[in-house]
Amino acid sequence: MSAARDDRTRLSRRAVIGAAGIVGSATVVAVGSKQGISADGVEALLSDRQRAVILAVAKAGARVPVRFPDFGEDGTPESRADEARLDQAVQRLDAERAKHVAAGADALLARGADRKGRARLLAEIGRLSSDYQHRTSVEAVAALAIATVSSAFDPNSSHPAQMWVGGLRHLGERGEQPLPVQHLEDRR
Repeated sequence: MSAARDDRTRLSRRAVIGAAGIVGSATVVAVGSKQGISADGVEALLSDRQRAVILAVAKAGARVPVRFPDFGEDGTPESRADEARLDQAVQRLDAERAKHVAAGADALLARGADRKGRARLLAEIGRLSSDYQHRTSVEAVAALAIATVSSAFDPNSSHPAQMWVGGLRHLGERGEQPLPVQHLEDRR
């Protein structure tokens, strides 16, 4: 982690702790309101490991099964999967969805997804989504990852995430690795 990020994290966490002391339970309303997560609440919501696994999902999903469309945004899909854009997408989450994202990230971490390569990470997402207990939370992580890569998508909407995660689940059921579809990539 860079020194600038460390300083920003410390300052943000101090601000959240300080605000909590001053306004008490009102902080929960500000952080978990329907308007989204406050700027200070972004750092407090997800741990560094949870953020890292969500960014790994975003970077992997930016290329598999095909390169994610740019929808008029600058840079490659992979380059748009960065911390600043994750923060912006997190700020758009509602409180209930934020809980599912944290649970999904924890489920991925519990299975060692942060220590696996792209194909194995994506296969793990497919396997986890086969378990009804984890499906909603894994789809919430995928939706946040999609909204990180493209601000055109709502991190509170499961629709695109359900399609993507369902495709990963289907590949796993067929015993196939989730890899970029090269002939579709070649057409771009």
